[in-house]
Amino acid sequence: MFQQFKDKLLQLHWLKKVLLILIIVGIGFYLSVRFGWIQFKVKERDCTQVVKSDNAVAIKIENNKFDPDNLTANVCDTLLFLNLDETEHWPEGKSYPGFDAGHSLKKYDYFEFQVTRAGKYSFQDRLHQEITGKIDIKDIK
Repeated sequence: MFQQFKDKLLQLHWLKKVLLILIIVGIGFYLSVRFGWIQFKVKERDCTQVVKSDNAVAIKIENNKFDPDNLTANVCDTLLFLNLDETEHWPEGKSYPGFDAGHSLKKYDYFEFQVTRAGKYSFQDRLHQEITGKIDIKDIK
């Protein structure tokens, strides 16, 4: 009986090795993506060929919040952040590369950013990180 159990266990030994290798590869892939060692190419639109429209999406910063804080825009639209608070604010994208005002905005200062890639992204106030928002950017055909 013990010999049969040992034989069956030895037959499954290769399966353990395969599972261990798959787990190690999976963890390695996750860490590579997480820390930027592997980056996926995201399709960006060349907005210079698009006829310039008046498609500016205005986001007010007022009463320590973004208004609206959940919005939809199209690729090549311009996001316009306008600070109406006495407090300084610094809009930045949490998940959109290059989306950063670069400095804090005083009252009545504004920041413009043209979006060039479709997807769902989040943004925040760097100085007050509890102030957040989301944007769904639709691709134009």
